Amino acid sequence: MTDLVDGLSELITTLIDLGPEGEEAIAKYSRRRQSRSAAHSLDGLSFAPHGFRQYLERIAAGEATLEDLHGIRIRLDSTAESVEFHLDHLSAYREKLREARGMAAAEKLDTIMYDRFGKDRLRRMLFELARTHDNTDPRSDATVARAKEILAAMKYLNAQIAELHDMILDPTQQAD
Repeated sequence: MTDLVDGLSELITTLIDLGPEGEEAIAKYSRRRQSRSAAHSLDGLSFAPHGFRQYLERIAAGEATLEDLHGIRIRLDSTAESVEFHLDHLSAYREKLREARGMAAAEKLDTIMYDRFGKDRLRRMLFELARTHDNTDPRSDATVARAKEILAAMKYLNAQIAELHDMILDPTQQAD
């Protein structure tokens, strides 16, 4: 480990000694690292088939049980901290994204995070749906329709996340 740290220190010193070219190489590396980290946080906002979607698909098919609603509540609790971390990280990254990719990319990020069918709003919709067992049959027409609406919004959100993810990591668009 000491050899690695010494090697990195030597490399950084060499790059700095090169002057503007070395400083630009360090800055370029830093921007790429931030982009990869932001792309990872975007990935953390997507809805995976083995997560909420498995429950919603049963509800949307009219095959819901109280366990499906309970599963949604458990999933909401278990992912809350991670989602909050990714949202905070992406909020901090927003200005760098705007500078590197333009205002449209920054607005797309805002949409993914907080729009009508953004991650934050979809989690609230899931919370409301999971509470339906208190007052409603989980197989009711209204519950099935709501699950279908949420599934469609998840599909759209996942597509938006994939698009922005690829834009952030596309080396041909790097602002380096």
